[in-house]
Amino acid sequence: MKELSDNEIRIIGAPPLVPQPPRPRRPRWLWWLVAVGVLLIVMLLWWCGTTRSSGATEEVYFDRNTVIDSVDGPAAIASDPSDTLVGVTRCDTVVNDIPMVIYTPHNLHASLHMGELHKSAADTVLMALQAADLRADNMQIVSAFVVRGELLARGTAKQGFCAIIGGDIMLGVDEATPYFERAIAEGGDFFRQYPLVANGKLVENRIKNKAQRRALVALGNRVVVAVTCSRESLHDFAQALVDIGAATAINLVGSRMVTGWINLGDSIISADATARADVKVMPAQVNYIIWTK
Repeated sequence: MKELSDNEIRIIGAPPLVPQPPRPRRPRWLWWLVAVGVLLIVMLLWWCGTTRSSGATEEVYFDRNTVIDSVDGPAAIASDPSDTLVGVTRCDTVVNDIPMVIYTPHNLHASLHMGELHKSAADTVLMALQAADLRADNMQIVSAFVVRGELLARGTAKQGFCAIIGGDIMLGVDEATPYFERAIAEGGDFFRQYPLVANGKLVENRIKNKAQRRALVALGNRVVVAVTCSRESLHDFAQALVDIGAATAINLVGSRMVTGWINLGDSIISADATARADVKVMPAQVNYIIWTK
């Protein structure tokens, strides 16, 4: 290293920094554009997810390509008991996202029938739907059942009931009812089923599965039949019936062995379950509630 003279100094350290040009700042609008783009992507992903979840396959039994009435429609069809129409009318409606059909019998006679029915009787039996459930182990009727005054089964396993006495049809929910004894004494009909609505309020049931649902419903001053077009829980079905103004409602049979029909005059709607193909012979105790001219 070179020796320094008395009038020289040496600076030890890094070489002087070369000034750098300032980095260009991105405009603020660009950051806003990026934020909006991210938000749009998140919204698109959310929309795709909800669309996919709502596209589940739905099993439909009845034609849904019909005019949809308002919720007030079903109540309106049950307002006049003095009409001269003889037959069954149909009202399509949607309640709580549940499509259903209300079938109203006009000036027809209701009764119970024991044994399988065939559509050859559809000219006089305008509506036939299975009534009381059968036990899975022995195919016997569950709960009390009376046909034309004859007691065929006992029990109160199900609190809902339908009594047909002297041409009048009564629905109720009670473990003990005088209509049971009256049906026997006066040659009437009586059966029990799961209750859905009592005094205008929903009745909970232990059954939680989903299926196509049918019910006898006291609506206005008539007893009508309500049928869902999709598979529903008893809870959701009962709530929909409450919302259309049902005072009382009891369940009807809905299983793989369901049979029946509704004759609307210009068409006959089959109430057969799509899964009944494997059932060759109906049990001897199969029973129906029917409406005849």
